[in-house]
Amino acid sequence: IADNCCAVWADILELANEQEEAEMFQWFKEHRKEGSEKGMDYYLESFLMDNFQDEEMLQEKLRELDAEIEKMITPNKNLKASYYEYQLESVMQKRIELMKELECSSKELNDYYEKYKNFSFIRQIQIKQYMEENAYDKAIKLLQESKKTDKKHSGLVSRYSQQLIELYEKTGDMENYKKELEYQIFSDYQSNLENIKRLKNIVSEQEWEKWKQKILKSRYTNSIKYDFMEWEGLHEELLHEIVKSGSVYLVSQYEKTLKKKYPEQLCEIYITYAKEKSQRVATRKEYQELVQYLKKIATYPKGKEKAQALADEWKQTYAKRPAMMDEIKKAGF
Repeated sequence: IADNCCAVWADILELANEQEEAEMFQWFKEHRKEGSEKGMDYYLESFLMDNFQDEEMLQEKLRELDAEIEKMITPNKNLKASYYEYQLESVMQKRIELMKELECSSKELNDYYEKYKNFSFIRQIQIKQYMEENAYDKAIKLLQESKKTDKKHSGLVSRYSQQLIELYEKTGDMENYKKELEYQIFSDYQSNLENIKRLKNIVSEQEWEKWKQKILKSRYTNSIKYDFMEWEGLHEELLHEIVKSGSVYLVSQYEKTLKKKYPEQLCEIYITYAKEKSQRVATRKEYQELVQYLKKIATYPKGKEKAQALADEWKQTYAKRPAMMDEIKKAGF
């Protein structure tokens, strides 16, 4: 219904004269708040903001947005990043888009950004603009300020830090590039090896040995510890950590790397897991999954004999589980 209404409104507006357009403009202004009761507020607001491009109407929309922004900010003068900022962002974005439609000067836009500089999303708009203008020094300065301003918000600080890393690399500032990489790696939880690889590329082998040990012990790199060990060729340490974790899924994840060097250990891990799992399964689907481990064990040296021995053991122990016996038979054991 709402989409049909929008289509009809668009047809009416296209055929309207100046007076009728003014009447429509006024109608939308009056009814957009009432629309919330009928679930139409989004459509009314969007139609109002996306149409009526006469300069006087644009100026009026600008004034209304300013009043709305001020109303939202007034009770929260010390507002930084918060729930209200999310709401404000949408309204301020509309305001900025209107300023551009009115072809406001760069100075007017920058003055507006400065006025609301305490909001992180406004600073991000400025940073993006500086990047587009190749004004890297200004972008770096604002990002450095933002790290201090939003120091209580780790997610924002991490984002600024990553942007600084990119900018320092782009501008060839290797001293700050290295410092920011160190800060990022040991102050924020890492989800991949990208920054660690960057750090290794710019330090000496001797220095890297120190960083390597710190990375292995840091809580901020714990989630990528196994990937790091694999990438660094620390295969023995990787195997030790996987065995200690007791996770067969980790074995599967790093099997390709470890299988050639430690086939006996991996095979035993799978056998131990399969034996334990066999005590807990009860459905055909679980039996099918269990049998997959028999097949996996069979791919290792002397694995066929070990897999068959395990299957024979199950045939005796779980002879009263017909579905399990059926799956073992279908797998060829």
